[in-house]
Amino acid sequence: MELVKARSYDLTELSAQLLSKQRKEVEDVASCYTSLERLFQLIDVSWLDSLLALQVIVQLNALPLFMQITNIVGGVASRTMMGGRAERNEYLLLHAFHRDTLIAPDKAQFGKKGGAGKTLNETMIEGEQEEETGGKTKGKAQYSGGLVLEPIKGLYETLILLLDFNSLYPSIIQEYNLCFTTVPHKKDGDEVPDVPDPSLKEGVLPREIRKLVECRRDVKSLMRYQKNEAEKRQLDIRQMALKLTANSMYGCLGFQYSRFYAKPIAALVTSKGREILMHSKELVEKIGYTVIYGDTDSIMINTNSLDLAQAKKLGFEIKKQVNKCHRLLELELDGVFKRLLLLKKKKYAALTLNLDTNEEKKELKGLDIVRRDWSQLAKDIGSSVVDRILDANLSRDQLVASINELLKNIRAQLDAGAVPIELFQISKQLTRNPREYADLKSQPHASTAARLNESGKFSFRHGDIIEYVICEDGSTNAATQRAYHRSEIEGSATLKIDHHYYLAQQIHPVVSRLCAPLEEIDAVRIAEALGMDSSNYRRAAAAHAVAAAENEDDAVWTPELAYDTCDPLIITCGADGCGLTAEMRKCLVLEAGDVKPRTIPTSCSSCGNGIPDGKLLNDLRLQLKAYVDRHVTSAFKCDEPMCEYKTNIVSFRWNREGMECPKCSGGILRKEYTCKQLYEQQMFFRSIVDFKKAEAALTNDQRKELQSNKNDYMSVWQTYHQMLEVVDEFLVNNSFNRVDLASIFAPMCRLK
Repeated sequence: MELVKARSYDLTELSAQLLSKQRKEVEDVASCYTSLERLFQLIDVSWLDSLLALQVIVQLNALPLFMQITNIVGGVASRTMMGGRAERNEYLLLHAFHRDTLIAPDKAQFGKKGGAGKTLNETMIEGEQEEETGGKTKGKAQYSGGLVLEPIKGLYETLILLLDFNSLYPSIIQEYNLCFTTVPHKKDGDEVPDVPDPSLKEGVLPREIRKLVECRRDVKSLMRYQKNEAEKRQLDIRQMALKLTANSMYGCLGFQYSRFYAKPIAALVTSKGREILMHSKELVEKIGYTVIYGDTDSIMINTNSLDLAQAKKLGFEIKKQVNKCHRLLELELDGVFKRLLLLKKKKYAALTLNLDTNEEKKELKGLDIVRRDWSQLAKDIGSSVVDRILDANLSRDQLVASINELLKNIRAQLDAGAVPIELFQISKQLTRNPREYADLKSQPHASTAARLNESGKFSFRHGDIIEYVICEDGSTNAATQRAYHRSEIEGSATLKIDHHYYLAQQIHPVVSRLCAPLEEIDAVRIAEALGMDSSNYRRAAAAHAVAAAENEDDAVWTPELAYDTCDPLIITCGADGCGLTAEMRKCLVLEAGDVKPRTIPTSCSSCGNGIPDGKLLNDLRLQLKAYVDRHVTSAFKCDEPMCEYKTNIVSFRWNREGMECPKCSGGILRKEYTCKQLYEQQMFFRSIVDFKKAEAALTNDQRKELQSNKNDYMSVWQTYHQMLEVVDEFLVNNSFNRVDLASIFAPMCRLK
């Protein structure tokens, strides 16, 4: 997994991807013992599997690479091959501490188990993902990571420069001499320390990184003059081992299972990284160019030009200006994008120009089509859409027509049954053993694995990647409960692939997100091209347009804009058998041109019984509480137009957008009566009884007239004042009721 990115890491996938060879598989091993001929076939397949495994390792140069890493860090080869980067760093630093006669910190003890059903070593290896993310794991963020600038979304048809810092974090450690021996700190402290004094002796950590960097530079220098291909290949493996080791050194600071864990120093490294990125952005903007995106150690700059020579010249000029400000940090021109589709943070597609040969190459980052948990069908269609968007030879009209034709063709293929079953498979990795999942119904890969294990033909466990297909099985269950393995579908006459699911929850979302920056294409047109009912998408688009019109300025929200949709304050008669009600929407009214307070009824106009102030105040309290209860008990509804699933159960499946829908797995569950609606209703009640605010909105003449008749309305003003105190007291004591409590506590439960 450290050396290659693949959809899955079983032998079938790796041999196809790396060797272009098709692996033979035996579905039923037991049946091979029924005849001598089939037994020999099983033996041949077993031998071929061993050969394929060896060929994959040879193709990746894995053994020589890991042996070089072992020699560099002074570790044990068998441990290096297990993939524990923290352990490699530990060996390297232990040797360094020993040479300097320094006492290394004790190794942290976390017990025999590092997680649910995992050994400490397994937990360490899995947790090392945080080394690349600034201390962020599947748990909570230990400290602030790298800076990600807000992207200026869109399709860019001018040349875009990509500049990034060479090994940013290792370079920062060297630049500022950040080390356990130079920065006073507590191992798990929360305060970010100051940069050490420049006069201090070079620390152990920056010195070891410097050695690795200089050694790699020397090896790469030897490679340029080496003519023997075998020797050159060995040198290339060594420089790669040095690079991997140097780049992972920062990770030991922020990885809590590491012996050399030092969160304050790791936080200081990322803090300086954020400063450097912002400084580079400001410098570019002073020159007069726009930074359209930046992420941790790189920035993208819009040249507003189609001239490649001019763009390169600008890139080298910016590089020169930034590098002047640093001693060791180096900004490099990493590439030039001929076209760029920038969707959101960490999500873009680009057509990259090779700076030497001017060859074009497609680059994808974070898009749905590069993620494993989308079907190959959705990924193939998404890739085709990206190819069309990045095609500089297509005009906008031709682009729209081409995408429309592509979607119509795929619908025709689905109707004709011409799409092979392999393209419908969705892959997902088991993060624990199948039966250890709390809710199998909402985890299609886990339920599929558990069912197959019970059949006795499979033995899926933690870490395996499960492939499944959503089918129509004659039930009305949610899509997550209709997942089946390919072997189950091929042997069944009742299971049929759910084409509607793949159109609505796989193809449509992928294409819609990719086409979001294109004004000529929207969700409604995509649905129509796919032959789907577009009415739900039209309603969603209309609702979105209304919301956008009501909130043109998101930064300044004025609740008064939405008061027309709020319910009025209801005053009721308390006498038995009467039930007369009166509605209030304002506290000041105009009668025959005169301004006067809205009269609060002190007696019922129907039965004549008096309505005391206590009854008015109690009615107000009860209505305020009723809206809070309405919000708390309101159902969650999926925001996906084709799903609209409702539930009162709070799910613990969350992503960055919110609570995932268990039915379609693509939408987000949101309260039907939202916290925003609740807050607007509460503030509307406050505006009704806020006499001073209503008075301030009058003209000078109207205000003078009202003041002259003040004595006539003194009792009304006093009642309004009491009602305002009730509302304010309620808002203070029930401030949490303005927030969707599920959005606070559900993530906490998930993280815990």
